[in-house]
Amino acid sequence: MKKIIITCVALFAFATISLGQLSFGAGLTYATDGGGFLGVQGKTIYNLEDAIDKPMEAVLAFSYYFVDGGSLWSVDIDGQYYLTTLGDSIELSTIAGLSIARASSFFRSNSDVGINFGAEFRIPIGDLYIYAQPKVALGGIGGFVMATGVLF
Repeated sequence: MKKIIITCVALFAFATISLGQLSFGAGLTYATDGGGFLGVQGKTIYNLEDAIDKPMEAVLAFSYYFVDGGSLWSVDIDGQYYLTTLGDSIELSTIAGLSIARASSFFRSNSDVGINFGAEFRIPIGDLYIYAQPKVALGGIGGFVMATGVLF
């Protein structure tokens, strides 16, 4: 019975989301806190414009940073608001959201929640977008964070 209920809920959830409203991306990220960490990032973007009649997106991003002797990752839950188009095609959006970071080593681990704010620049190239995302994180991963990659 549990399996049937879970399957029905999942089908309903996926049926209400149009694939045209979802974008996926991957790229590199760099955080300056603690001497600087290079990492990889995966992100999902859901376009909210049809639902709320505003040029907004909900973003969920996971970043894994390469550190010596442990691990460091963060999950960002952001809202993006489209502002303008710069030049002929560079789209500019503002970002604000929450960040949950977790650092662990052999002997201990630590989690922290913070806020982040910044901007995202997107350049369309055919069906893809190249993005650059500078932001400041207060708490969480902390410091200045720069991400760049490709959205599908």
